[in-house]
Amino acid sequence: MKFNFDLAQLEIFRLVIEQGTFTRVAEDLGLSQPAVSKSIQRLEKSLGFKLFEHRRGRSSPTQEAVLFYENVKLTLASAARLSEHAQEIGESKVGSIQILSHPFGALTVLPPVIQEFRRTHPDVHIRVQTANSPQLHELARTHAFDIGLAEPPMDKRTLRTSLHSLRCVCAMPPDHPLTGKAAVTLKEFARYPFVVSARDRPFHLSVRQLFGKQGVVWNPAVEVDMGAMEVELILRGVGIGVLDELTAAGAEGRGIVTRPLRPAPRYEFVVFQPNRQSSLIASDFAKLLKAKFRASREEAN
Repeated sequence: MKFNFDLAQLEIFRLVIEQGTFTRVAEDLGLSQPAVSKSIQRLEKSLGFKLFEHRRGRSSPTQEAVLFYENVKLTLASAARLSEHAQEIGESKVGSIQILSHPFGALTVLPPVIQEFRRTHPDVHIRVQTANSPQLHELARTHAFDIGLAEPPMDKRTLRTSLHSLRCVCAMPPDHPLTGKAAVTLKEFARYPFVVSARDRPFHLSVRQLFGKQGVVWNPAVEVDMGAMEVELILRGVGIGVLDELTAAGAEGRGIVTRPLRPAPRYEFVVFQPNRQSSLIASDFAKLLKAKFRASREEAN
């Protein structure tokens, strides 16, 4: 048997059971008493049994109504929770987000963005998967993620991409002679041993090319493929280094001193997403991530 009733009818029925009179329910809902009666009558017709007996101007629930009432309460409570859940989804308050990132992004870019995102989305589950660039390219092909960070290039044919960059600074231990300078030129930088990222990374090439354009000798003391190791070596006085501003901000808390570098290279990376409609949560995270980069550019200018 197919029943034809709606939640409004069930709510009126519940209120009549709990408040005892049609008149009081009508007043509470801002309806006429006949409108409440007609709603109950339609519900009875759909169910195929009486819900109330009317004697001498008073209405009392039937035994069937009492049995039906228990399930109506559960149904209305579930509907209310469903409505709340739908609102939470619409406001990006619940769900999950899968993020792919190269090690640099996982250590420097993502932590402050995730921290801020969690303030407004405390119930969203976040999973970060870190991989090197070749692995990221393979993972990106699966589209089993929401947003990713990588060094360029990324395949624009299968992904939605946007290129971003961060200003870089000269980083050194607190007792280094260059701490007395307001800004450091590349020629001044190159007079001291310095630590650089591994030569297979695009950032290594861009810094090296900048040295060449400025006529500065390129002679790094140490090459590393982990930003965390570069910071550690700078702290230990092995050499000075070129750090992007986000890495530098974290390193300053550990005692590293930074100065503007003239001219300053920029660290470039790609924010990429699957070539499909993003979830509301992923869209919110992407907006927050890109807003951080815009703020960085405006500060640099």
